[in-house]
Amino acid sequence: MPASLGPEERAVVDEAVADVLAGPRPTDRGPVGCLMAMPGFLILVVAPLMAPRLDLPVVVGTMVLIAGGALLVIGLVLHFSAGRFARGHYMTAAEAGMRGLEAWDPETDDREDALRGATLVLLNAMAALGAAPTASIDIEKGRERIGALMPMVEAVEEYLVAQGSSYRVFTKGPEDDG
Repeated sequence: MPASLGPEERAVVDEAVADVLAGPRPTDRGPVGCLMAMPGFLILVVAPLMAPRLDLPVVVGTMVLIAGGALLVIGLVLHFSAGRFARGHYMTAAEAGMRGLEAWDPETDDREDALRGATLVLLNAMAALGAAPTASIDIEKGRERIGALMPMVEAVEEYLVAQGSSYRVFTKGPEDDG
């Protein structure tokens, strides 16, 4: 069972959470891509069938097909690549927190820096995009990299999970035991 945080430490974590949430957060543009691709597909299917019935000039029919194709291609590219771009943000932020924890020296650095680094790692370790969150860091390697600070990181995680601010990353909850 991880150690618990004192009131001052919880205040530092709360401040770090507010700082992270106040900054730019990535948005998943995948659903927008899907919404673009569907009409593009429909245009490509329906336009050739409807153009002769509507007696459209060839130039207009060609422009409609080009627009439909562009919508379809741009929508598919956005749909399949947008989540990756957003996950890159999470990976970069989590890596910054990991490097801060690795470089933290108990003799010269303030514990507040370690608490902030742990908060940054935990808030960005899971990219909540799409149907289910995916890990943006390698959890086992993260444990190794954090090393001696792991009990403190686990205490921050327990606090963040209790607050509803984070997913479980390094610890198991009661629901994981059975």
